[in-house]
Amino acid sequence: MNILIADDHSLIRSGLSSLLATFHEDATIYPAESASQALQLAQDIPSIDLALLDLFIQDMDGFRFLRQFCNQYPAVPVIVVSASSNPSHVRKVIDMGVSGYIPKSVSPEVFTNAITRVLNGGVFIPTDDLLGTSVHDDKVAVSDGRAYTLDEVKELLTPRHLEILARIQLGRSNKHIAREFDLSENTVKTHVSAILKILGLANRTEAGILAEKLGVS
Repeated sequence: MNILIADDHSLIRSGLSSLLATFHEDATIYPAESASQALQLAQDIPSIDLALLDLFIQDMDGFRFLRQFCNQYPAVPVIVVSASSNPSHVRKVIDMGVSGYIPKSVSPEVFTNAITRVLNGGVFIPTDDLLGTSVHDDKVAVSDGRAYTLDEVKELLTPRHLEILARIQLGRSNKHIAREFDLSENTVKTHVSAILKILGLANRTEAGILAEKLGVS
């Protein structure tokens, strides 16, 4: 497993590398101390399995760096690891398409759980208690352009939709979901398409993010 770590503090890079080595012994770590170096490494190493990127890093605006990385390497799961607990920062980077946001203040256990979730295809958004503030909006805009409360969004979906949405949030594949509910894979695909259409979402990543916000399980 190849993991890119971009942070302009050597202590953070070393600490993250050591922590990753404790539960991924086969991991090869590629450290970068700047945005330009991280982008170059991603270009030189075509098999990056995960990128841990600091939001505020030297030589480039953090949001610009993140947007450029996600656009150039859309197949690479990206987790922002940041000292910022500003909920607007969390929402902004999640909207860019990253797979997770980990505050640097979290415990090693939370960190490893977040990494595992993302590597399994899920999305990690820190809970309000980890941030010390609220990251969750009270309302959500869906396909018809209206702003719905979280409870109202749930009412737009059938119980089966909510069950499948919860599995999407956990990173389950259509095949896995079909096996769990004794459905055909085509039926699951139909349900997933309906969920995306009803909620006005572009893909499963966005569905997973909304599932996290809705608290479905």
